[in-house]
Amino acid sequence: MDVGYGSIRGKVRHRDEDSILLEQDVTLSLNTVMERALFALADGMGGGEKGEEASRIAVQGVRESKESIMSLNPLDHTAIINALLDTMHYSNEKIIQYKKENELYGMGTTLTLAYYAEGWLHVVNAGDSRGYIFNYGTTVQKTVDNSYVMEIVKSGKLAESDLRKHPRRNELTVALGFEDNFNPEAYLWRCFSGDSIMLCCDGLWSVIDPTFLSRASTSNVSCQDAIDSLITYANETDGTDNISAILIRPTLVSDEEESLRRPTITSVSYKSTV
Repeated sequence: MDVGYGSIRGKVRHRDEDSILLEQDVTLSLNTVMERALFALADGMGGGEKGEEASRIAVQGVRESKESIMSLNPLDHTAIINALLDTMHYSNEKIIQYKKENELYGMGTTLTLAYYAEGWLHVVNAGDSRGYIFNYGTTVQKTVDNSYVMEIVKSGKLAESDLRKHPRRNELTVALGFEDNFNPEAYLWRCFSGDSIMLCCDGLWSVIDPTFLSRASTSNVSCQDAIDSLITYANETDGTDNISAILIRPTLVSDEEESLRRPTITSVSYKSTV
């Protein structure tokens, strides 16, 4: 498995309010290689209200849940999705408690949390950071933003290509740190040979054309080189926000016929057990 990641504060912000986590495990058993990866990206909000603390707490909650998630049967998709949702709710509770103890009100964070194993990618998402699957220069799957402008897009009143220019593009409908009960989106995606998996904040995807983003992510360079180039390009092109991304390329072998059989339903509904 090839991996790459990076996070910078950009040219304008005084601090980097993003946090990322990448935990991977490769096991060789009976001539079979099993790759697993747990990765998360949180884009903090709040400025003086310590958005960087919100994202740090969110990712720390994921880190504390790592062993329980990665010990699950990799094909028990319901158990994995529920574990990811429980982790997100746990992080949310920790942020809300921190806000109460420190009398902070505007602090919150997005959180995109993903677990890859046995050719399957499980994703839960709150906010407008994104999860993608790219394959040979095309976008195959992506999460749906929890934002005001995405609601307008889904209603048919705004083209998705125009949401990056909308004056209310930064208003989120779901995020961690504001409500005890909230409903993150959950996704279950099958991965195939040639797939590149990315998590990134809006400091990256809102600046870079999606075609360029997908081509760069599936190029012949290493994941780290691809991430470094994309972050540098986004910073030079705009740089008004923090810029963070994680890119992984699992080792998968599948024939052309199998690669055409992708899931027709890419979002799923699960209930948290918290």
